[in-house]
Amino acid sequence: TLWSYIIQHSDSVPDIAYFAIGKELERKGDLDGAMENYKRAWSLSPENNKFKGRMGAILAKKGDYSGAMSIYRRILEAEPSNPASFVDMGRILAMMGRYDEAIQSSERALELDPGYFPAFPVLMTAYLEKNEIARAREFHHKYIGKGFTVSPDIEERLGVLTDAPAIY
Repeated sequence: TLWSYIIQHSDSVPDIAYFAIGKELERKGDLDGAMENYKRAWSLSPENNKFKGRMGAILAKKGDYSGAMSIYRRILEAEPSNPASFVDMGRILAMMGRYDEAIQSSERALELDPGYFPAFPVLMTAYLEKNEIARAREFHHKYIGKGFTVSPDIEERLGVLTDAPAIY
């Protein structure tokens, strides 16, 4: 509501207003509305690769992996030391079933920032899909060590599901 008010009543709309509305629309599942707002934010600040990255995420959610990959490649050309974009690219590669490339991209993120935890679930999933359970468990351990949780079906596949009683 605040951002919509600012857009309607301001002579100079900040890019963050469109970005914030895009995030909310994306959260609600309105991918087309989110994309439109991300494009507006990006048109106001074309150097802001965060806006462009969200556009890539929307394309991936809609199944346009090649469009998303194109965006992340451009981001990496502009920011070759951006671990987030390497992880985003790794996530898309994993969605495409290209697990070796997903691992390579996500490991590059960790080379740039060894503590960059968003790489852990991508690596865990890619290694799990390659049936390299020991490597998948390594990244599972690192990820939960940061305080995050993993879905029970993934933990079951990793063989690390706890015997805690179910709460109904």
